Amino acid sequence: LMLSSTAITDGGVIPDKYTVSSQAPVTVPLSWTNTPAGTQSFVLIIHDVDVVMAKGLGDNPHWIVFNIPGTATSLAEAPAATPALPAGSVQMSRPGRGGAPATTGFAPPGPPPGFVHHYNFDLYALDTKLPLETTATRSEIQAAMEGHVLGKAVLQTSFKR
Repeated sequence: LMLSSTAITDGGVIPDKYTVSSQAPVTVPLSWTNTPAGTQSFVLIIHDVDVVMAKGLGDNPHWIVFNIPGTATSLAEAPAATPALPAGSVQMSRPGRGGAPATTGFAPPGPPPGFVHHYNFDLYALDTKLPLETTATRSEIQAAMEGHVLGKAVLQTSFKR
């Protein structure tokens, strides 16, 4: 499985257009090739690997989409709050902060000023669809993926504001 983008390169810097530095951030366009035989769905996890969550081992997910159809080969650039996704795709909702309602969509990178953060774009090919709802947690999604991963591709980028 090979993951690529016309907007970012592996080891490169995320352009401002895809971050909190933009007035209207958009999702990073992604495409993939060499899909493993038997792929029924994909899971995309975009996460900031430099953030420690709740003093534990977890990091900060910026977007998790699962049940992307196994026939899909790309995700188009689209507004971060309302990304264009293939039919059947499910976005994990993120809890709101300070009593705000849960949200879905791509949360653009936005580390504290002066700090470089690294962002992984992990794409998994699965031999099944996940029987989960948008309210599933990252842990539940990863547990449901266990034993079903046919392939994985990663792009790692960075951003500093």
